[in-house]
This record gives sequence, C-alpha cells and structure tokens, in this order.
Amino acid sequence: MRRRPRTGTSVPTTSVSPPRLGLGIVSVLVTFSLAAGSAWATAPTLETSFTGPEGGSAGHLAVNERTGEIFVLDEPKDAVDRYTSAGVLIEEIEGSKIGLSIGNPKYDKIAVDSASGNLYVSLLNNEAVFAFKLEAGGYQKIWQATPGRLPTGLAVDGSGHPWFTVFYERVIVELNPSNGETVRQVNTPGVEPENAAFDSKDHMFVGYRNGNDVVELDPTTGTSLGSGVAGEPSDIAVDTTTSNLFVATFGYVEVLTPTWAQLSGTPFFAETTVVAVNGAAGKLYTATGNQVNVWNIAHSVPVGVAKTGVGGGSVASTPTGIECGAVCSAGFEEGETVTLIAAPESGSAVAGWTGCVYVPRLDECEVNVGQVNKVAVDFAKTVSLTVNETGSGTVTSAPAGIDCGATCSASFLKGTRVTLTARPAAHGKVAWEGCASEPAVDECEVTVNAAMSVSAVFSVTLEAVMPVTATLSTVPASGGGGRPSQTPVSKPKPIVKSAKCKRGYVRQKVHGRVRCVKAKVHKSKKRARKHH
Repeated sequence: MRRRPRTGTSVPTTSVSPPRLGLGIVSVLVTFSLAAGSAWATAPTLETSFTGPEGGSAGHLAVNERTGEIFVLDEPKDAVDRYTSAGVLIEEIEGSKIGLSIGNPKYDKIAVDSASGNLYVSLLNNEAVFAFKLEAGGYQKIWQATPGRLPTGLAVDGSGHPWFTVFYERVIVELNPSNGETVRQVNTPGVEPENAAFDSKDHMFVGYRNGNDVVELDPTTGTSLGSGVAGEPSDIAVDTTTSNLFVATFGYVEVLTPTWAQLSGTPFFAETTVVAVNGAAGKLYTATGNQVNVWNIAHSVPVGVAKTGVGGGSVASTPTGIECGAVCSAGFEEGETVTLIAAPESGSAVAGWTGCVYVPRLDECEVNVGQVNKVAVDFAKTVSLTVNETGSGTVTSAPAGIDCGATCSASFLKGTRVTLTARPAAHGKVAWEGCASEPAVDECEVTVNAAMSVSAVFSVTLEAVMPVTATLSTVPASGGGGRPSQTPVSKPKPIVKSAKCKRGYVRQKVHGRVRCVKAKVHKSKKRARKHH
C-alpha cells in the first residue's frame, strides 16, 4: 500500500466527472491491524450472526458504543431497524410514517451519538438529514433538515453534532443537534468527501472515492492532515479506542493505523460493503445481504518497559513478548495480567519498580494491560559485605543475604544499612570487629558504601570449661536394715579464685553468672584470730 505522511497540506486538486449514483453489491476482503507496533491479540472470530431486513439488504450499519445496540438501514421497508447487541429486534422505525425514502443505499447513511443516543439518517434522494430521539415508546423524529444538498456521508463528532458530506461540492456541513440548523459549512479543496467518520480527537476522516484515498481533515478549516490509499472506499469506521481506521472498498478493506501504516496480519474475508466498529467492546460489524455479522476483535495493547538507574540488567515478560535488551515493548490483550521479570547483571540489583499493580518480589512486577501500560525498573549498583567467622556459631543479615555458616558474603545496594545478628553455639559468646555500632551484644550494624568485611569471633564461656559434677551420699535404709540407699547429692559450687577479684573476694557462680563475692571465713579460724 502506498502511504502519505500527515503533512498538514491539502491533497492536490483533481478534476473529476459527476458521480454515477446506483446500486451495487460487491465482495470485500477485510484485513485487520491495530495500534502502531502491535498485532492482534487473537485472530478475529465470528461471534454471532442474525438476520436483518427481510427480502433485501442491509444498506448501512451503525452501533451505539455505550449500549451496544445495532442499527441497520432497512432498504425494502424504507426504515431503520434497531437491534440489541445480541441481534434481537427492538423496534422498526418506519420510514413511510416520517418520509424516509431509501433510494440510493450506496449513499444513504445512518449514524448514532453514543452519548445522547440520538440517531441520524441522511438520504440522498430526499436531499435531507433526519434526527431521532429515544423516548419512552421508542425513537421519535425530532427534526428534518433540508439544506438543498445531496448528502453522501454522515458522522457524529465528539460533541454530539452531526456532520454530512457533499462530495461533488467538496463541502462538509455541521448541523445543530437540537434543531438541524446549519452551524457551518467548510470547503475541502482538492478533496471530494464521500463517507465520513470521527476519531476520539474529533479529526474527521472522509472517503475520497475518485481519488482512491481516505483523507484526514481538520473539520474547522477543511485542511487535509494526511491520507492513505485504500482503493475506492465504500464505507469507513473508526475504532475510537485505537484510532485505527476500517475502510471497506470494492474488492478489499484496508485497516490503517494513526500513522497511515497498514500492518501485516491475517486477511479476513467478510463479503461486505459496510463496516461499523465498537472498539470499547472489541466488536466489528459487517453485512452480507440481509445477514449482519458480529466479529470478536481482541485488541492488542502495547506495554512498554523503561530501564533506569546506574546499574544494568534485562527484563522479560510472561506471556512472552518483551525481551528488553532489544524489545522493550510488545502488544498484549487488554485486561490480561502480564508479569515482568528483571534479571540484573553482575554487580547490579533491582532497586525498585514504578507502574506496577503488584510486586510479588523485588525482581517481579505485575501489570494489568489497559490500566497502566508504562513501567520503569531501576537497576542500581551493588557492593559486597563479607563476614569472617571464627569459632562456633552462625551470622545472618537483615536485609537477607548472609547466612554464615554457608553463605558468608552477599551483595547489597550501595548505601544499605545492614544488621548482622550472631547466634553463638551453646555456652558461647561473640566478639565483633569492624562494626559501625553494636546495638546489642549479639548484633553488629554497618553501612555498605564499598566492599567491606566484618569479623565475628565466637568463644566458649568459663562455666562451659568447668562443669558442675555430682557425688553419691550413702543414707541408711529405713528400719535399720538392708542395704544403704545411694542418693545423688550435688557438690557445693566451687569457689574459684581469680586474680581479677580484689583481696577478700572470690569468683563464684551466682544466679547462673560468675561474679566476685566476699569470701566466707570458717568459725574456727575466727576464734583463732581472736585468741591471738
């Protein structure tokens, strides 16, 4: 497909003969694409079909994106049929009662304002545009505008104003939705607008059949903002969620992205000259004769990952698609949960994420596609902390990383404050070297700004070296006879002299701890001292 960029200049003027107004049913090949850089999440599938106008063809289609209701231009009855999203007929707006005369289904159009629910019908033979409002008993005509022109295309902008096109005059006309009066008419030099559609930015797209183009217009000036070649477009519709443009043509349909690119995809045969899209619901509507087909189109929404920080690493996704390194954006189905997994390079670690719905662990980020689609991961540099351990005991760290015994070295983000906790063996104690502070006898705190080491020296306490023993004392058996019984009697706790206690004091275990206590003197020694 030839492409022309959006340049803001008008399409060159082309001299053409007046159009031939007539009937025609053709086969159409439909291809699908999505936003630039993405692909279909799943291939379009036929969801349902229902029978529309009896004894004739569906001249045109429109859909209310808010309610999902489908409107079909009923050629045989000069009417508009209203259906539920499931294809159940709600009502038939009878043309004979309101003056509808569908004589050129090739150019007669319908359009719906999804916000107000207003329905608009443009009929070339009537040289008129009709407006209908939904009342308690169904749709009722509220006005009929006869601007004295032959309308060939019809669309509703974001403000709810209907517009119609007059291709042989090269004019687009805006109407007041309340009374049908002309608000303004805008010349479109070089463009003969036929079909019409609006995107979510209120840019107007028109089919330019004799130029084999679809042209994007600024509706306030009529200036062309760009165009794409689509080959005699018979109908156009815009997916307002992606701004992709569906163009039915005599022979095939091209789906153009906002950059006028047509991405490769699976061609889809629909045998239709009309298209309508409900992007919010992911539905495409086509018509073959009086059969209306509803297709399920799952949107592929791009998810992008940005890597920040002074460290390095890669990010992959589950389901697959992102491999960042090289591919930092991929399309996923709207509403799908995507898990991003970071793999830091040597000397780096994940410092944090932004844009995640849930972070199950530091190196993982979960995203709900369509809610937040831009994610950033911060890779930071790391430094190592090593524990040199002597004796019997273990050392663990908070944050986790060191568990020594087995793992006596770990990497932490630069500037992290680490608390080391010692667990001595039985009857043991610990002495630290290299700590910034010791909040408790078994704790050591350091801040790792560069590679560093800490020593933990485990030793055995004195009571573990000198255990308390027991002896057996003999007690006569009761009744004066028999063998004496032996009852274990604990020896008195030893009094251990130590040079560390001052004169008159000795080391003795008191309440489980060794202390210096005043030595007791035997009574006989006291009497001897008095005698002397």
